[in-house]
Amino acid sequence: MKKPKMVKVWNKNILDYEENFKGQKIVIPAGKHIVMERAEAVEFKGKFRQPVYNKGGVQEISSLKKIVIEPIIEDEADFVNEESTTPKHTCMKCGFNAPNAKQLAAHVRSNHLADMEDEKARKELIKGL
Repeated sequence: MKKPKMVKVWNKNILDYEENFKGQKIVIPAGKHIVMERAEAVEFKGKFRQPVYNKGGVQEISSLKKIVIEPIIEDEADFVNEESTTPKHTCMKCGFNAPNAKQLAAHVRSNHLADMEDEKARKELIKGL
């Protein structure tokens, strides 16, 4: 039986993050990470959390869900293809290794689109949908 792929689940907020997930209380300290199975981490990140707004209509920092999933690189082989020493398609933001350019673009669209500083590149990526 194949061992499940483990990932780091980062809390990029300035406050600790707490959530009940599948009957278990998950606590991730501010700026720290926990380790989860990849499938569980994706489900955890995608779980909706009701935003809380202050009187001025601005979302409270404590209600922000700023979760980032980062793969755990087990060895140097994860950085190169088996056939060659050419680096795989790697996300410069989080280090995610995609098997091809199309999957890397999909990863960036779903995880880092708002973080892109180059407006032209962002529009080109969106247009590629």
